Amino acid sequence: MGSSFAAMTDTVLRIDRLRGTGEGAKARLALAVRHHYAGKLDKAAALYRLILASEPRHAEALYLLGLIAEQQGRDNQALRLFTKAAKCDPENPNYHCSAAGILRRVGRLAEAVESYRIATGLAPDSAPIHSALGDALVELGHHEDAAVSYSRAAELNHEQVNA
Repeated sequence: MGSSFAAMTDTVLRIDRLRGTGEGAKARLALAVRHHYAGKLDKAAALYRLILASEPRHAEALYLLGLIAEQQGRDNQALRLFTKAAKCDPENPNYHCSAAGILRRVGRLAEAVESYRIATGLAPDSAPIHSALGDALVELGHHEDAAVSYSRAAELNHEQVNA
């Protein structure tokens, strides 16, 4: 652990030298994502936090740190991070959809539906988001609205298959 931490610290220091060029956060994020995909969640989280220390409204770092929290079963923290990411970049449907998924899982269905609706407004051609909205609507007992969402998801899937 000591040598890998030292190597990561050395890499971060090299990245810090790029800060003046505007490339430091991009390089940190790229390194963090590599760690994240490799399952090195602690290293990835440390790098996301470093980015957030200098850029507290870095929506992508907030979102990715939220994904780690969700992977580790810390739903409350994940929800806070997804919500903050969505406030920093309200045009990104992934942030709203991820928040909706947590809200749905913890039984806050009306809020989940609201977040899914925002996401479908931002990504109207996303079949998975329409389908997730339909699932939340079913759980809320709004079967007619769910049928509309499912129909839209099926229509989009059909269009994608025939494209």
